[in-house]
Amino acid sequence: MKSARDSKLKMSHGSEVDCVDWKKLERKRKNLIRLGVPQGQAYAWSRTRMGGWAVAQSPILITTITLSGLRRKGCQSMLDHYSKTQPRIQ
Repeated sequence: MKSARDSKLKMSHGSEVDCVDWKKLERKRKNLIRLGVPQGQAYAWSRTRMGGWAVAQSPILITTITLSGLRRKGCQSMLDHYSKTQPRIQ
């Protein structure tokens, strides 16, 4: 059985994000509101029956989690990370 510690994601700047926060309806609603979604829309989106893949392709994530928002939080793109860590041929 997984513990709460196993459900944390490490961000590039060292902080952790708790994945369990998105499983409960009320936490999901509050997180959407923190991301700037109006309360009524956050309530509706938090109670959707769509699976994870469908939510990822829907306006729910497309409008709330943007590239500029991720950069502000300290995330870096995979391309930037790869270009910094790739082996260099001399």
